Amino acid sequence: MVNLLPQDAVARLRTRYYARLSSAFLLLVLLVFVLGTVFLLPSYFLSQGAADASARYLAAAQQSATVREHAGATGALATLAEQVLILKQYQGAPVVVPAISEITGVIPKGILVSKIAFGKREDGTASLTVAGTAATRATLLAFVDALKAGGRFSGVSVPVSQLASDSNIDFSLTFGFAAQKP
Repeated sequence: MVNLLPQDAVARLRTRYYARLSSAFLLLVLLVFVLGTVFLLPSYFLSQGAADASARYLAAAQQSATVREHAGATGALATLAEQVLILKQYQGAPVVVPAISEITGVIPKGILVSKIAFGKREDGTASLTVAGTAATRATLLAFVDALKAGGRFSGVSVPVSQLASDSNIDFSLTFGFAAQKP
């Protein structure tokens, strides 16, 4: 087709056409941007709320962990204080080991010791209980004599009721002992 319009009118018409086209395109872009913003606002607010909730949860978890660590440290300190208290009670040299060593050193053949217990009497002196089974009355009396001869133990005697049998005698001897040999 032949264009009958003058050249300057054709140029103006073309300029107006491109201006309208670019305006429509920009209006469409603006409309997409506005609609996108409007549709994304609820998601933004929901994610903002979730982020705030997560931040509060993290703060609470950190505070809880701090409290647990503090409680654990307090428990550990209490345990250490108790251990120190126990160690203070036993500051001196152990008196039990030499006493056990002396008892086991004088056990004659035919004596089976099943229990050795240490304690304190009402007057504050240390006491020792040795229990077991003696094969015969003679081996039990030999054991008692050996304990008396050692010098560390005091008041070693066999109850008469335990001497009633001749063999397989269950015995229990309770006597005092000294930390050091006299």
